[in-house]
Amino acid sequence: MLFDLEPKSKREDLFGRDNEVNAIVNFIRSKSRFLAIYGIRRVGKTSVLRVALNEASIPYCYIDARMLENDFTKRRLYQLISNYLTELSIKWRLEKPLGISQGQFGA
Repeated sequence: MLFDLEPKSKREDLFGRDNEVNAIVNFIRSKSRFLAIYGIRRVGKTSVLRVALNEASIPYCYIDARMLENDFTKRRLYQLISNYLTELSIKWRLEKPLGISQGQFGA
C-alpha cells in the first residue's frame, strides 16, 4: 500500500528509492561493519532499510530504539536483543537450516 504510514518491507511499495535500496544491499553484502542512515523524520529511512535487509537475504535483528525510550537499561536492551534473536533463530531454522545457536545474555 503506497500511502500507508507503516514502514514498508517490499520494494514494490517504495517509490523512487531504488538507488538507496541497492546501495544498502551492496553495502550489507560487502560485509562492511558500520552503516548510518540519517535524515529528517518521516522520509522513509526505516522503509528503505527494511526493504534492503529483506533483499539482502541474510539473518538480521532490527530493534526500534523507541522501544527503549522510557526504560533504557542494559538489562532491557539485552532482553530486547534476546527476544529478537529467539524469533530470528526460529524463523531461520524453519526457512533455512543455518545452525543458529542462541546463548544467554547477562546484564
